[in-house]
Amino acid sequence: MNGDGILAASESGSVAVPAALSAILGPTMLVRRLPTKTKSTVLLLRSQNRLLIAKTTGRPRLERELLVYGTLLPRYGLAAPKVVAWLDDPGEAWLVLDFLRGRAPDLQLPKEQAMVSRWLARLHVASRSSPFDIPPPLPFRPPPEERLTMLENAITGRVTDASRRESMLASCATLRLLLPLVRAGAALLRDAFVHGDVAEQNLVLSLGGVVGLDWDCSGLASPAADLASADPSVYAQELAHLGEPYAAPDVARARLAGRVLADLSHDLAARPVRSQQRYLDRMLRAAEALAGDDVPSWAREKNVDSAEAARTKTDAAAVAQRLVGQPLREMGVVRSVESLVPNPYTSRMASMLVELTTSDAGPVSVLLKGGDAAERTRTGQAWGVAREVAVYESVLTEVPAYRSPFLGRFWSEGRMWLVLRWLDGALLVNKATPQPDVMVATARWLGTFHRQAVDLAASPAAQQLTRYSTEPLSDWVALARTVVERARPAWRPLLDEASSLIPTIGALLSCSPTLVHGDFYPSNVLYVDGMVVPIDWEWAGVGAGELDLAALTDGWPAATTEACLAAYASARGSVGADPEARLRLAAAEVFLAVRWLGGHRIAADDDVSGLHGHLRRGLAVLAQPPVGLSGTGTSRP
Repeated sequence: MNGDGILAASESGSVAVPAALSAILGPTMLVRRLPTKTKSTVLLLRSQNRLLIAKTTGRPRLERELLVYGTLLPRYGLAAPKVVAWLDDPGEAWLVLDFLRGRAPDLQLPKEQAMVSRWLARLHVASRSSPFDIPPPLPFRPPPEERLTMLENAITGRVTDASRRESMLASCATLRLLLPLVRAGAALLRDAFVHGDVAEQNLVLSLGGVVGLDWDCSGLASPAADLASADPSVYAQELAHLGEPYAAPDVARARLAGRVLADLSHDLAARPVRSQQRYLDRMLRAAEALAGDDVPSWAREKNVDSAEAARTKTDAAAVAQRLVGQPLREMGVVRSVESLVPNPYTSRMASMLVELTTSDAGPVSVLLKGGDAAERTRTGQAWGVAREVAVYESVLTEVPAYRSPFLGRFWSEGRMWLVLRWLDGALLVNKATPQPDVMVATARWLGTFHRQAVDLAASPAAQQLTRYSTEPLSDWVALARTVVERARPAWRPLLDEASSLIPTIGALLSCSPTLVHGDFYPSNVLYVDGMVVPIDWEWAGVGAGELDLAALTDGWPAATTEACLAAYASARGSVGADPEARLRLAAAEVFLAVRWLGGHRIAADDDVSGLHGHLRRGLAVLAQPPVGLSGTGTSRP
């Protein structure tokens, strides 16, 4: 660092201050071009006796960093450089920040590593107070499996030594098999706002403490990758100090998982072979430490032949045994665990597919879903795996129409795990392959289910469930209003109208209550061998059956929707055919749209025209008070 406190930098490359920046900043002098490991141009400027940092970026990254520096970090009480200006030209975007005096930390020094660890803990804990305001990470990084495939292709094409090539490919195969364990390890910590690229060059030790820079990889995700260079014991101590105690072994395991995920986030396929080998060795050490003693001895050897590599599927069973084998055997139905693979479908929760040998039915596949027992929605209702387990165990067993895939539950890795039978050949009832006959059959089944579950809605078992009425609706309207104010101000009149109709909508949703799924969109419904099997019961509650019917028919062609409504009414009986059924359907449509709006983040370029249409149509139907309702939410037909 020179006498001005400026980090020494290379002046290679000829570059001038862009005219558009000078027009914004006034007279500006280029001090030097700073070195960077990315393709961005980073300039140190002097403008009106003030040192500035200007860097090129893309528009999505620019929007992300403006959100972080201008809103999120100040909200969390964390230091941030001041945004001086930005330029969003079609060809090239620029971000200009105040220059921070300081230096990059040395994460090999325990004292400085501890400072960064405490800063990360404060960032993660502060962000969990309002997670729905945090956008997900930008989708410019391929998933780990794709990164591994790219690395394998690079190794195959560039490594000429056959022995070394086979060894590196075997390491890749081992990592792929251990990825379910890595994901489970990362899921030990609740999602939070993460930096996404914690490295020495992206941090500054200033007089005010640690300051993070370059937030274009940030978003709502597991904190595990942020911990790759942190001290897990210091991080755990700071979490406890901030009121979020985690067991130190869980933090240590999450850090090991984060080491693998952080390394896989890099474009390893473009690195030199020696660098690829170094990364592979480091990731394998972390993954093996995460798996413990159950990793077969061959996986620890650097040189293995292709015959040994071919045995990876068999040897990976040892890893599966450690994670879920013993708990599943204790359930009394499992004799052995054959293999463990990632869930082929996307999921918001830790999940994996396990092949088992049972005591009575031979080989069978099950889906495991893991989660925190204390998860809640943004409005405070219980939600997640624990809620779903309670619905399967105490509620759904009383409904004859439901053929439950539920096999049991257990605790492992600090989480509750739900065990569901994997239904081979099941068809997702979704719009990717329109199936009107299946849709009508699903609507008919839904009417039967709601008719059979009417008495259950008033039973003690259902008292734990959400009551879909005025109270949750008013909470969701308030949350939706915050989203609209920020992202869709033109929607304010719709939210005002919805707010004025809360008593009417709440009364309609309380009419003829039954047990409802609460999220009965086609993507949550399986159809197999003529049998309808809804899954993902986290939103289960008590309310008007039209809540599920509105979700099922969301966005389908008018002919399909009308056929579904007729099939539902026929199976439901008198309730499904009463004159106010259409009003309840409109109320449900408004409620679901408001709940989605209040529970999601909307970017400026997101296409949510369908959501706007649902609100507008539903509110238009409800504009006249329904017969039999006073508008106070107290009368019922």
